[in-house]
Amino acid sequence: MRYYIHALSLIWLVLSSPVCAGEVSTTFPDKIIPGDKYVFYVHGGKYDQTNKIPDHAVFGKYDLEGITQALQDDSYHLIAMPRPVKMKKLGASARLASNVEQLILNGVNPKDISLVGFSSGAIIVILAASKLEKDQINLVLLAGCAGVVMWDNSVKVWGHVLSLYDKKDDFVASCTVLKSRGGSVSSFAETVLNSGKGHGVFFNPAPEWVDPVKQWIKTDHTKK
Repeated sequence: MRYYIHALSLIWLVLSSPVCAGEVSTTFPDKIIPGDKYVFYVHGGKYDQTNKIPDHAVFGKYDLEGITQALQDDSYHLIAMPRPVKMKKLGASARLASNVEQLILNGVNPKDISLVGFSSGAIIVILAASKLEKDQINLVLLAGCAGVVMWDNSVKVWGHVLSLYDKKDDFVASCTVLKSRGGSVSSFAETVLNSGKGHGVFFNPAPEWVDPVKQWIKTDHTKK
């Protein structure tokens, strides 16, 4: 009888265990674990449910699945929630900010939350950070400083910021402008890639950007 009860206890532990870090989730997690790290990847462009890897006339296929698989790591939970085609940047940024607030309300430290966005996804990350005003959160902007970010001085960032863009990218500029707008940029680093692929370097999980991004995500920037 004792062994039977022990076996039932083991089964209960397995069934009740939360999803482990290292997996990619396309929905907001049902169970939040204080003390764990959470990373949001916000994709660029428009998401088409009939074609998860859309073609671009210049840059080819945007390998969303390959990118999220490459970004996953055992040290954090990776959340990559698709945006409906009709969802605007403001709506998407409000959703992202709300998700971050849910994590914090459930005990996750802002320093353990990272928002990674590419292109329009990076603009969404910046807008969400502007709403949140959390100076310990981590932001990774991949080819992200363009459009409203550049011409609207009311758009400010908060937290620890890593910017990456390619030297041949004609669509974006340096994100250094964000440091001079107020808000609370706790730390700032920027890397200019020289892949020759321009905006397209982030269409695939190239190690030249994936590796430094993962290393940066796993660093506690509050200890610097």
